[in-house]
Amino acid sequence: MTVLEYTAAHAGEPGVVAHRLIVAGDTAGGNLATVAVTLTKHKLKLRRRVLIYPVVSSEVSSYSLY
Repeated sequence: MTVLEYTAAHAGEPGVVAHRLIVAGDTAGGNLATVAVTLTKHKLKLRRRVLIYPVVSSEVSSYSLY
């Protein structure tokens, strides 16, 4: 069970509202957020996905990725 699935399963508990779930990630976390959403999209409906400078390619063609 992923963190997203666990959180959605506990909707209704104090502080957890299922229809307001948002996933966010910065750089490599943006990639992880994308993968998590992709793997759970058939089970969950997220309100938003926020990607800040996501790494979306495994090709290292820029010095800024080092």
